[in-house]
Amino acid sequence: MNPNAKVSKNIPYLRPFSNRCLLMIFARAQKFIKGARILEIFAGSSSLGFRFILNKSKSLFVLDRNLHSAKLCNKKKVLFKIKNNISIYRSNVIKIVKSLYTLKFDIVFIDPPYHFRLNAFFWKALLNLINENGVLIYRTKNLKYLEKNVINKYSIACYYSNVDKNTLIIRF
Repeated sequence: MNPNAKVSKNIPYLRPFSNRCLLMIFARAQKFIKGARILEIFAGSSSLGFRFILNKSKSLFVLDRNLHSAKLCNKKKVLFKIKNNISIYRSNVIKIVKSLYTLKFDIVFIDPPYHFRLNAFFWKALLNLINENGVLIYRTKNLKYLEKNVINKYSIACYYSNVDKNTLIIRF
């Protein structure tokens, strides 16, 4: 079942994944999904996070400051009859990531607005939230920025591959 069905039609600020891109993400992340703790930042309708939950992930933390996004995620929670393992936070994403420092996640998905630049403090806080063998899925128009200002700057030992021209999967 498509987690976006019935709840997120015609919403202008959402950038849905193509089916091809979703299939590629799942093919590469499949072995990490079962039992995983997922963090989705700038979640929008959280289509990827809900797909992970429906495929046996342990928990999902959804972060977005937009009221409509939070309402969509709550509608999906009801629609799919998911009660306990999804937490939805509507707040300033930068601030809340810094406050989650005691938690660790297996898969982190970030899909910021394309014009949005994530600062060094955000990346430092975020990288501390990812488990040692965790996966980061990052969607941006500027993948070279991520490589230059995050991977190289913090000397991150990782393997990464492009899913499409705007999506990168990083395995630590």
